[in-house]
Amino acid sequence: MKLIKLTTAIAFCMTTTVVMNAQQRANYNMYNIYQPIINPAAMGSYDQFTTAGLFNAQMVGFDGAPVNFLVDITAPIGKTNAVIGGGVMHDRIGARNKTQISASFAYRIPINLRNYISLGMSGSVNLIDNNLSNLIQTDPNDPLVSNQSYQLWSPDFKIGAYYFRDKFYAGFSVDNIFTVSYEQPNVRINKDNIHFNVAAGYTFKLNPCFDLQPSVMWRQVSGSSTQFDANLRVNYKNCFTVGLSYRTVNTLVFQTSVRFAKGFTMAYSFNMGMGMANRTEYTGHEVMVMYQFFKAKKKIAVQTPHY
Repeated sequence: MKLIKLTTAIAFCMTTTVVMNAQQRANYNMYNIYQPIINPAAMGSYDQFTTAGLFNAQMVGFDGAPVNFLVDITAPIGKTNAVIGGGVMHDRIGARNKTQISASFAYRIPINLRNYISLGMSGSVNLIDNNLSNLIQTDPNDPLVSNQSYQLWSPDFKIGAYYFRDKFYAGFSVDNIFTVSYEQPNVRINKDNIHFNVAAGYTFKLNPCFDLQPSVMWRQVSGSSTQFDANLRVNYKNCFTVGLSYRTVNTLVFQTSVRFAKGFTMAYSFNMGMGMANRTEYTGHEVMVMYQFFKAKKKIAVQTPHY
């Protein structure tokens, strides 16, 4: 209990001392349902073969608005504490298209029967295609858009750590470590583009039917203000949840999910900007489908808080 209070206090202090803006990465709403999409170490908390698919559309109604597709798998290796995974992601915003193929590995370290630490890493290859001919140009001779298209590839690397116990988790991850640009096409580490993520959550048992599940997420990239999400979900018999989130880009998020028999989960979220009607409503939709295929060969001895 002391560890839970200490971790929660640290997360609270880190997330309430700064202000935030948007970042370069896709802003997923339902990362708390399937956390390996933000932290590869979170795979260590899964003891079943799991696959997840996600569709995310933001700033709906604008030409060239961000759209993101993602398919990811998590696969425990027999009765060991090792977990492997992989995924394919496609992201489109304006004239830019990016396809990412990744492979991940995590290893779960039992501290005792109730406490676990998982360490994970993910390597990926990004193919970036910018077709500037799709842009409306006020100056056709502008040297920045004189070449009508660019194709680049770049590697990326993500590392993370994840602590979990019965009804509690806390994780830290770093991604976007490598950078490639049009002006300098060589791959390099750019500390100004590295993204940091911290997440924590707890499940409170209200009665035999209802659980209360608060969680927080802190994101930071150099040169940008911090982003903080505060989430609160109500879970009914571990099969139906509704929740509300506030994101410090003045965004409100509604979430709901339904878990059917045999490990099949469907989830939906809707986000909207507040007080920004003169610019845009900043509305977005996200749909997730997740399925766990079979029972675990090596059962984790705690109720891992997968929301």
